[in-house]
Amino acid sequence: RSTRFSRPWGHVGTGLTFAMPYGILGCAAAVSLGRVQLATALVCGAVVNRVLQCLVVGWGAVRDRKSLRYCWLYPARDLVGFFVWCGSFLGTGIVWRDERYDLTAGGRLRRREPAVDVPIARPADARMHSDAQP
Repeated sequence: RSTRFSRPWGHVGTGLTFAMPYGILGCAAAVSLGRVQLATALVCGAVVNRVLQCLVVGWGAVRDRKSLRYCWLYPARDLVGFFVWCGSFLGTGIVWRDERYDLTAGGRLRRREPAVDVPIARPADARMHSDAQP
């Protein structure tokens, strides 16, 4: 969310970096047109794109052995990242170090005032039993 407020156009552009949602969208469009082979190619292309990206960056650039072992999970990570990105448009509040803030225009933070604790009214019955010693 903070990126959405501090660099709004860059944040919107981030949506173009996800391959899996577009592969799935293309697949759905191709299926609706009766082009099953194209649909399969689009989804497979998106999966291969993400796996190759994981291998090239994870192993080729960083030499992270885990990227070799878990590269098959990267397409799912891409899809989850897309949903998190979509969720960033749903609110203006964030929590940082157990404090609640609202984001304002220009990426500034405004601290929310803590909510006032209001005692919850309980029936007289419950009060008697909760005050009793075991």
